[in-house]
Amino acid sequence: MFQRMGRARQTIPVPIQELVNNHPMTSLTARTETELCDEFISFARVIFI
Repeated sequence: MFQRMGRARQTIPVPIQELVNNHPMTSLTARTETELCDEFISFARVIFI
């Protein structure tokens, strides 16, 4: 099947590049606990008020 498609057969899968979330609104891993709490509170104010 690989020969028909013009590709060599691979026995070891090619590793996928590590995904990096660098979008400023969704990258929460670099924030402190206080910053995360402030983000949650501001989000809750928008939703519930």
